[in-house]
Amino acid sequence: LHRMASDRNILLVLVIAPLVYSLVFGLTYVRAKVNDLPVVVVDQSHTVASRSIIRALDAHEALAVSEVISDEGPVRDMLVREQCWAVVVIPREFESDLKRGKQSAVPVFVNTSNIIIGNYAWKGVQTVLGTTGAMVSMDRMMRKGLSAGAVRASYAPVELQTRVLFNPASNYAYFVVPLLIILLVHQ
Repeated sequence: LHRMASDRNILLVLVIAPLVYSLVFGLTYVRAKVNDLPVVVVDQSHTVASRSIIRALDAHEALAVSEVISDEGPVRDMLVREQCWAVVVIPREFESDLKRGKQSAVPVFVNTSNIIIGNYAWKGVQTVLGTTGAMVSMDRMMRKGLSAGAVRASYAPVELQTRVLFNPASNYAYFVVPLLIILLVHQ
């Protein structure tokens, strides 16, 4: 112990290095949950339906619509430079396809260079588009004369009741930071 305490190099490796590593890696998870990730929407439709999706994307807690553009030319560059984490392309015939009961493909590009942030962006976009699709289907069924209760029961015959335990915020910091500290002290 006396030798270890008197040798500056050993002290750096045993004390300072784990502290520095813990700070550097721990600060990655300091926010605990990812919010307001910039998303770009390429709105080629310019309709009520496309504006509704843009509002829903912006209202999602993990997403923030940073820009709405008409041309998808610059989006690859924006993703590479991390100016946005996802790009949602609403096609020209989006609303007319919905009105005709036709499926409309909405391309989504997600930057997954940081897998944690990319997953949050993808889950947010997926939730918004899935909810929009469900609303369109339910609206169509109600226009055919089904009651709201019957529509809900036919669309989701099994009601899922999830109770998240032990990590309700899906926060990686609860697991990663203590593990990093143990790993670095061991190192």
